[in-house]
Parts: sequence; C-alpha cells; structure tokens
Amino acid sequence: MTNLQPKQKRRYKRYSSEFKREALLRASDEGMTDKAVGDELGISPRQFKRWRDELTFWARMPFLVAVLAATRRWQH
Repeated sequence: MTNLQPKQKRRYKRYSSEFKREALLRASDEGMTDKAVGDELGISPRQFKRWRDELTFWARMPFLVAVLAATRRWQH
C-alpha cells in the first residue's frame, strides 16, 4: 500500500551574512573547532563548511576581477 499524501515542502532555516561571519570568527578562536561551534549553534558540519567555502570564494573575488581585467587588457 502506498502513501498518497502530497510531500510537504521542506523549510530551511536561513541565516544572515552577519550570523555566518560571527560563526566563522568564533571557530577561529583559540581552542575552538568547527564542530564545537556547529554543535553550539545547531549547524551541521557540512553547512559550516559551505559557509567557509562561500567566504573564501567572495574573499578571492577582487583578485579574480583584477586578473580578468588584466587578461582582457592584454587581449586587445
């Protein structure tokens, strides 16, 4: 027998950029680990890694834009 109930949409909790930054800063404190901060804030290690990757990506953006601009300059 199959369940014919429609699937409920899963609601995901959204965190502000400020909250993410504070969590990542907390993890950089001496003696703190990503897991400890995640446990403290109720965030999975996978989600925490995504935030760190996102921060790393955006931190590199000015460098990538500069490289792209220099590359285009040399092509013309």
